[in-house]
Amino acid sequence: MATLAGARLPRGFSKRMRGAHPAIYVFNHTSYLDNFLASGAAPLATVAMAQNGTIWVPFFGHLYALSGQILVNRKERRAAADALRELIETTQAMGMSAMLWPEGGRSIDGRLRPFKRGFVHLALATRLPIVPIVVSNAHRCWTKGSFFTRFAHVGVQVLPPICTRNWSLKSINQHVAEVQAQFVAALPADQKPLEP
Repeated sequence: MATLAGARLPRGFSKRMRGAHPAIYVFNHTSYLDNFLASGAAPLATVAMAQNGTIWVPFFGHLYALSGQILVNRKERRAAADALRELIETTQAMGMSAMLWPEGGRSIDGRLRPFKRGFVHLALATRLPIVPIVVSNAHRCWTKGSFFTRFAHVGVQVLPPICTRNWSLKSINQHVAEVQAQFVAALPADQKPLEP
């Protein structure tokens, strides 16, 4: 799919992902391409959680749902909590990795948006390490709201795993900020969040 979209990708990032399995892979999200990159590079025995609107992405959305990935309605708190609980139970019962996009949806301009806290709750329940995966320029290859793509050099950085064994619920906002700061440091200037 990356080839069809015109994305030129760095070599070896899927091997680096597999080196940290099982883990919680956390991606920034600017393009449909992000979902394909994640799915293609993830180790076997990895389950993802994405917005329920993903099912309407032609071809990919149906495969995504049929393959047992978890779809979440983030607009309803109870539904979101149930989906997170299902993800926790699945990773614990089967020794699986998990993939999440903690911004909650695609960024229109490629800039990093604030992270939601679900990935920290998953880490607290499973004690799996967090592996930040920083994707750059995907929004130039496949823009939000378009089915047309153009050639772009898409960067993918697999950052070192972050140990979560000593994380605590009372420091949840600190943990979110710690992970988001790694993305901010690794992204190019035009994808860093704007100062408030």
